[in-house]
Formats: sequence, C-alpha cells, structure tokens
Amino acid sequence: MSKKAPNLSIQEKIRAELTKALSVSVEAAIAKALQAVDLCKKLGDIPMKLEVYQNLGEWYGKLGNDEQVGFYWNKSLSLDTSKLSYTELANLYKNYGVYWAHQKQVDKAIYWTQKAIDFATTIEEQQLLINCMANIGVYYTHDRQFALAKEQFDKAIQLLQKKNYKELEARIFLNLGIMLKLQKRYEEAIPALLKASNIQEQLGNKLIQASCFNTVANIYTNIRQRELALNYHQKALAINKQLNDTTGVLSSYNNIGEVWLMHEAYQKALACFTEAYHISKKLPSHLEQHAKIQSNLVRVYLKLNDYVNAKKYALASLAIRSKMNDSVAILTDYSQLGEIAFLEHDYDNAAMYLEKGRSMVPEDTPEYALLMNYNTSLQLYEAKGEFKLALNYCKRYSSLKDKLYNQKLSQQLTDLQVKYETKKKENENEWLQRQVSLEKENKEHIQFLLRELHHRVKNNLQELSSLLSLQANSLDDEYARNIIKNSEHRVVAMNMIHKELYLDGNSTTSIDIPIYIQNLTRYLLLSFGYSNADIELHFDIDKFDLIVDKVISLGLIVNEFVNNSFKHAFVDHPNPRLEIKLKCIKEQIVLYVKDNGLHPDVNLHEAKDNSFGLKLINILSRQLKGQLQLDYDNGMVGSITFSRS
Repeated sequence: MSKKAPNLSIQEKIRAELTKALSVSVEAAIAKALQAVDLCKKLGDIPMKLEVYQNLGEWYGKLGNDEQVGFYWNKSLSLDTSKLSYTELANLYKNYGVYWAHQKQVDKAIYWTQKAIDFATTIEEQQLLINCMANIGVYYTHDRQFALAKEQFDKAIQLLQKKNYKELEARIFLNLGIMLKLQKRYEEAIPALLKASNIQEQLGNKLIQASCFNTVANIYTNIRQRELALNYHQKALAINKQLNDTTGVLSSYNNIGEVWLMHEAYQKALACFTEAYHISKKLPSHLEQHAKIQSNLVRVYLKLNDYVNAKKYALASLAIRSKMNDSVAILTDYSQLGEIAFLEHDYDNAAMYLEKGRSMVPEDTPEYALLMNYNTSLQLYEAKGEFKLALNYCKRYSSLKDKLYNQKLSQQLTDLQVKYETKKKENENEWLQRQVSLEKENKEHIQFLLRELHHRVKNNLQELSSLLSLQANSLDDEYARNIIKNSEHRVVAMNMIHKELYLDGNSTTSIDIPIYIQNLTRYLLLSFGYSNADIELHFDIDKFDLIVDKVISLGLIVNEFVNNSFKHAFVDHPNPRLEIKLKCIKEQIVLYVKDNGLHPDVNLHEAKDNSFGLKLINILSRQLKGQLQLDYDNGMVGSITFSRS
C-alpha cells in the first residue's frame, strides 16, 4: 500500500495539469501530455501512460493531424497489456474502434469494438457493453448495412431497459432515428428522434436536442409537410440562438430557407438565405457552407428572375469551390452560370460556361451532375436554331435521365447479386479449407465452424434483404416494386434457414421444419399488409429431418405458393383460408398448399402465364426430382412429392 499511494497522487496531479493546460489551448495540452509521458516511463505506470497516449490521439485529432493520431493509437496498442485491467483493455479497444471509424475503415472499427465487447461481457460492464453495441450500430449505418445496424441498436435498447443510462439511451435513439431516416422509414424514425430529444431536454443537453429537431424537420421536408418542417427548424433555431451557437444558427437559417424555396415562397427563402450568408461571411473556416449558401441564393434569385444577383453569387461560389477542387459543385456552378446567361439571351457566354463545366468533369464525376447541364444545353441550341446540336443534347439528357432511373432497378440489383454470390462462395471456400485442417479435432469444434458459416451467410442474406427492401421502397413503378419485393421474399425464405441453423446451438445440419414453414408464412402474411386475424391459417406438418439443400428448395417453393395466394386469392375475400400440409410417408415427402380464393381466373392466369414464380417452382421441383401438380378446386391447389433421401 505504501508504494501505491504516491503513484495515485501523481496520477491525480497529471490529470489536473492536463485539464488546466487544455483550458488554455489544445497545443498547450499536447505539450504537457508529452512531459507526462516521460514521467510515466520513469514510474513504469502503464495504465497512466495509456491514458495520456489516448489523450494525445484525441487532441491531435482536433488539430487535424491524422499522422500523429495514428502514431499514438499504435503506441497505445504496443503497451504491455498484461499490466492493464480488463476495463482498461475494453476502453482501449473501444476507442481504437472510434479511431478507425474516423478513418472511414468500418471493418477495422467493428473488429476492435467487438474485441471491446468481449472484455466488457467478461467483466459484466453493462454500460461499456451497451456503448460498444451502439458504436457498432453507427458503423454499420455508415456502411449502409442497415439490417445489421438495427440488430445492434435493438440489442443495446434491450439491455437499457433495466438500466438508467439516460445519456447513452438518448444517443442510441438518435442514431437509430438517423438510420431509419436513411432507409426512408420515416414513421419509425420520427418517434425515435423525438424520444432522443425529450431525454436530451431532461439532461439539459440543448445542443443535441437542436440536432434532433433538425433531423425531424428534414424528414418532414422530405415528405413535404411544410408546417411541421418549419416548426421543428424554428425550435432548433431558438435553441441555437439561446446557446449563442453561430454555426447552428447558420444551419437553421439555411434549412428554413430550403423549405421555403421548395414550397415556392421565394421572398421568405431569400430572407433566410441572406441571413445565413451574412453569418457565414464571419466564419472563414466554413468555406464549404458559405459556398453552399451562395449556391442557394443563386437558385432563389433565378426563381425571382434577378439574373444580376444570381450571377454574382454563382461566380462567388465558383471561386470558393475551385480552390476546394469539388468537381461536382464546380460543374453545378458552371451550369448555373450557363443557365443565367441563357436566360439573359447571352448565348455565347451560355455556351462557354456550359462547355467549360463539362470540360472540367473528371471521369469519376457522378452522372446525375450532368443533367442540368444537358437540359440547359438543349434549350440553348434550340433557341439558337442549331437543331442538330439541340437534338444531340436532347438525346444525351433523355438517355442519362432514363439511365439513372433504370440503374437503380437493374445495375444495383445485379451488383448486389454478384456481391452476395461472391461473398457466399468465399465463405464456403474458407470453411472448406478450415474443415480439412480440422478433420481430426472434436465434433464440438466442427459444429462451431459450421455455425460460423451459417452466421456469415445469414448476415449476407440479411444485408441483401435490407437493400432490396430499401430499393423497393424508393421505386414509384408498382410493377418494378413488386418484382423487387418478390426477390426480397425469396431472400428472406433462405435467410430464415441459415438464421435458425446459426441460433440453434444443438444442430448445424437440420432445422425444425414445422416452425420454419409457419414463421415463413406469417412473415409473408405481414409483408402483404394482413394481420394474423385477417386470414385463417391451417398447418399440418410432420416433424422430420431433411438436408439443408432440400429445405432451402422446399422453403422457396412454399414461398412462391403462399406469395401467389396472398397476392391474388384473397382480394375482397370475406373469409380467406390457407392450408399447408407437409407429410413424410415412407421416405416420401408430400407438400400440399391450398387456398379458397374467390378468383380462380386470376390464379389460373398466374399459373398459365409462365410467370417467374411458376418457372422457379418447376426448376426447384426438378432439382428435388419431384412430381409437381397444379390445379383449381374451390381455390388454388399446389402439391409436390419428392424423395426424402
């Protein structure tokens, strides 16, 4: 005890000196911390040295010195970890995850945070554990892996129910709301954000409360609820003024101006943008925001037919963005200048600006940035009577517009499919290689590896399902949306199998088939907007083992039959009923699906039309070497018989 007391007092002294230095400046704190490192070396105080290293990493980050940030994080990890407690290790790994997140390396951020979770779980440090889960949810959100992010947030919220970590709870609901907003799940996002706002108000964290209000307002802007959007932006503005937060006030005025501009209240928009402009002029470190506000002023002056001021602010914005090498913003500025010159009938300068904008576009510039340029160009050359050029830009504009629309439906889905298949193959190969090297090890270890494989496949399928859902919700075309939703249902049917294989600790090769088919049917019921009380479901399913490949084929067949019933059979039906039987008789499996649909012509049309669903059923039946029958008997009847072996 006599040896520890001086060290403790020295630690307290170091912390006090660092706090005092930080109150002067970040540079002063760094200088004092470097002195503290030398003292810790002399004392051999590893935990205190770790604390100082992490402070140095944080403070160099505030100065934008990424090289020194990385240096001190690596120094932290090079320390003798045997001298650190589990709590210190968990915090080290959590903070290292934050570092990698700032470097936009999500995989590394998740890896280190997961290591922190392992230690926090061991020592039952609940607050740290919840914090780490919330961090991983944020990292997955940044990587647009929304299903995985939601899973982490849900786990954290479940653990929070028995705790009183209000600040942490507010942070989780704020990030959950942001994630749901990105998915355009606005009805779920708003309650989460408002809950975060209420907690922040209780805690007196006005600045974060204002951020919540801004996010809610942006949602209402997206769904064109003007009054609600303005209401929450005004609340945020009032808080920012109260806190004398100049940056927050600037953002609020700009946000309110964009709402008024969207709703064609141009004078009110102009007043807000002008106020924001005068504030941004006083903030030399906010050049990007200053240029954005000037670009907004261009938009509103164009609507007011004030071409002199529109040109003035477009040139000013261009001057800033040219120094920042922002190619998309530069193209926008040149396109705006071209539009202004065209509206002033200054066709030569219009052509010059439009051409200059196109000439400065690098190959990796997003194509959407060219839309305005092409549209103005076709109008310009039509006005000049140069119809060949006008036709050329008309074709470019129409082609690009169609391409951008169709890319969301075709190219993205193709990329997702390739990505999924590649990852699945890589996981399978990795598992096979590991299996060869572990053949002589015990069964429990092999079971663990199989569960790991199903876990990875489950995660890939869940990511694909989430992205398909996001794609479907963003489409206006009903036919295209139905195609995507059908694909989503097929992915979920496969994912349920891998999920059960992963969660069932006793088996990695078989699943509870009755539970699986009932869960799949009820998922489809809810996805079509029905409730459990709307449709009478009857199940008669034997419990038997079946290899995973056959279960997947069987699940996809059930998915197609049930999809057909929910989509076509029960429209305006007073007493809808669906019956599913699956019997195992002397090594023969018999699947029987029947509905009592009122519209046999619709169902038979679906069957006879050689739809993709029916084609898939035929392909899967052949894979199972089964006999397929499809008929109508007071409803649609589908059955297939195949061998269990």
